[in-house]
Amino acid sequence: MRATLVALLLTFALAHSALAQQCGDPPRVDDQMLKGEIEGKAKFLSSLVGDAGLKGQVEMAKTDIFSKYPNADKLHSDTYLLYMFCTSVLSDARLSAQDKLRAILEVRKALTPPPASSGTTVTAPGGVAVGRDVTNSPITINPSPQPAK
Repeated sequence: MRATLVALLLTFALAHSALAQQCGDPPRVDDQMLKGEIEGKAKFLSSLVGDAGLKGQVEMAKTDIFSKYPNADKLHSDTYLLYMFCTSVLSDARLSAQDKLRAILEVRKALTPPPASSGTTVTAPGGVAVGRDVTNSPITINPSPQPAK
């Protein structure tokens, strides 16, 4: 009986360790209420894998968390939400490996803000000019490049 219990605990520990390795190390969350809130949202989101509304639910979960915890570090909380979602999805035996990967990538994409625009625009009337200096040409670059010092 004792050997069976030890084997069972060892199997559970190895499975948990394997999940942690695949999802990375969990980010540290000191606020236990916030941690519980995020874990609950991640578990709920993992139940929506394959649902067309998963991305929208991720946004709703983020909004809900940050309305309750306005001082929470958004990036850190998003990282923990993704970690918890990852471990929950990877432990779901009903999902194929492809479905798991697709779901994790979808949630990751929903949690990652689009890159900020540099604000630089280039206008070349009539197409792209090749082989000419842009000085005194119809090509404009905004904001104007600064000469090297």
